[in-house]
Amino acid sequence: MRITILVFAAFFLLQSCQVYKPREISEMKNGKTYELTLYNGQTVEGICSKTTEDNIYLKTNENIVTFPKEKVSSLKRRKTNFLALAGGITLVTAGTIFLINDSKEEAIPFQIAD
Repeated sequence: MRITILVFAAFFLLQSCQVYKPREISEMKNGKTYELTLYNGQTVEGICSKTTEDNIYLKTNENIVTFPKEKVSSLKRRKTNFLALAGGITLVTAGTIFLINDSKEEAIPFQIAD
């Protein structure tokens, strides 16, 4: 039962390793991953290629797509949550060690013939 709880806790922590932080368009940096939400409700995720006074250029699926800044309603930057990642790795490691230490040598109930 303890192992099941550890496994579920690890999966829960690993799910939240990538988070999106709200940003202003003026804070965009080339080479970073962003999620744009347009006024029509469409969301697009991509890597910022460049920004100009009027447009944002995102690389999505090897294509560079241009978005006018006036059509963007919100902007989020994808970041890695290292605390959650470290917690997940620690839980998986602890669960593995616990599993190895708690295993029984007589796990196989029959004798294996030589």
